[in-house]
Amino acid sequence: MRYWLGLLFFVAANAFAAWVEGETDDGDIYAATTNDDGQVLAQYCALADASCTWLMVTQDTCDVGKTRTPALVSGPAGSAATSMACLSNSASNGKTYYRLGFYPFDSVDTLFRQTGTVGIAFPLESGQFRVVRFNLNGGVGVIDRMREKALKKVKSSTKGQTL
Repeated sequence: MRYWLGLLFFVAANAFAAWVEGETDDGDIYAATTNDDGQVLAQYCALADASCTWLMVTQDTCDVGKTRTPALVSGPAGSAATSMACLSNSASNGKTYYRLGFYPFDSVDTLFRQTGTVGIAFPLESGQFRVVRFNLNGGVGVIDRMREKALKKVKSSTKGQTL
């Protein structure tokens, strides 16, 4: 199974319920789920800078490095207003995909680490809103394992730096 995240493709290493976890070619670690529309929700840990972020990959257009859009996230644990920054884009099979990062991390982390379904609503340039939904079932365990692996790798390479 192939998934698109950022400017790279990755092959799902381990699948659990609706989620997969794995490692990119450059050693970064992720936990991700996709919806029926092919959009991706992922927690991605970049080991080089010892940080993790929540990402969404979609075909909805945004200006890379310029667009920062408000979003409303709602799920079993409640709801929160947050923002998404347009981080990068890439083309595959004639389609362009955009990677958006959620900020601040803490505003969505609790909402995405639940079971059930989460909805993300955000405005489009047309004046309409897009609502994207993801199945969170199985994610908590996958994310916990992924973050443990990331923390061990960061500690072994930086002698104590934490995610």
